[in-house]
Amino acid sequence: MNNHNTLIVVVDHSAELYARDLVNRFSVMAPSWRFFGVGGDLMASAGVELIKNSRDLGVVGIFEVFSSLARLKRLQNTLIRECRKRKVKNAILVDYPDFNLRLAKKLSATGVCVYYYISPTVWAWRSGRIEWIRRYIRHLFLIFPFEEDIYKNSGIKHVSYAGHPLLAKIKADQSPETFRCHIGSTPGQELVAILPGSRLGEVKRHLPIMLDAIKKLATPSLHPVILKADSIPLSLLQTLLGPQKELVTIVPQAQGYNLIKASKIVLSTCGTATLEIALLGTPFVVVYRVNPVSYLLGKGLIRIKRFSIVNILAGHELVPELIQHQMTPSRIAAALEKLLNSTSAREKQIAGFSALSRQLDPGLKPTDHIVKTILEDQNITRHPEKENIHEQ
Repeated sequence: MNNHNTLIVVVDHSAELYARDLVNRFSVMAPSWRFFGVGGDLMASAGVELIKNSRDLGVVGIFEVFSSLARLKRLQNTLIRECRKRKVKNAILVDYPDFNLRLAKKLSATGVCVYYYISPTVWAWRSGRIEWIRRYIRHLFLIFPFEEDIYKNSGIKHVSYAGHPLLAKIKADQSPETFRCHIGSTPGQELVAILPGSRLGEVKRHLPIMLDAIKKLATPSLHPVILKADSIPLSLLQTLLGPQKELVTIVPQAQGYNLIKASKIVLSTCGTATLEIALLGTPFVVVYRVNPVSYLLGKGLIRIKRFSIVNILAGHELVPELIQHQMTPSRIAAALEKLLNSTSAREKQIAGFSALSRQLDPGLKPTDHIVKTILEDQNITRHPEKENIHEQ
């Protein structure tokens, strides 16, 4: 009898949404597979046995990762012990490369087949990770089509574009009028959505600057609305708002798509949210700051000029980016004012968003592709006579 007790590791909230869908698809296509490992409440709700809740694991920036190395290494060792105890043969690691690629090396040394979902951004920085993938990853599943050529041009064949999991998810379930009424927006007001991030450090760094920028806008009829990630305490947002809390509405993450669709413009940090905004078709501005030490350490390693995945996919600056020292209230306000007042600037972004959606291919079904590929691979590895064919 085959052992289908499988390790799965997912830390970031956005990645957890994709991983939950993957686990649910396994339950339909391969009901004998059982999962344990690292994740949050969504993974637990999908039936994953959590060895560690991911709630406090997410760190951003080189400095932050280094300062957490001892804690992360202990967790890796715990997972390796669990895999040995459970005689695990397969692992699925999702995103979070600073942790997961090191874990993949250890798992591979113990004979575990490691499948990796969501490629590290080797096209942006740390291209040396390609060699880690060559050595330790059985199959890499990509969510952006341009990544496939990068790996195959490096001689790595065990990669495939699965499609982007967001495409099937992004849909507002309320009309803009209904949503505005729901949050108490008065007639004639235009919503400006503020997305400060999903990690505590991000929100503390970003939100005060974002709020100062909104105060500088010359449009009195704007209604600012903050999207609160599930991982962020409401008390933190209220503290950062201070006297402005009577003027700003806070909505939960579950209302994110409704908020973005109903908004005139969006002010967002970098991350998955920028792709969600683009696919919903609302013009926006991107901002981001990291710890200054992390910025100085990483600046020389970055190989790209653009940071938002929307601009990377477009191949040019489709949406304004204000990164690190450029992220000031005055610059943000000027970029937002242009989108509020220029019809051509708005239409240019919206046309670019439509092209981006076509590029990602809405017809693909990522979870079906991943489950089928893993199951087919496992069938091959269980037949020794086919092993040599597979490895060529």
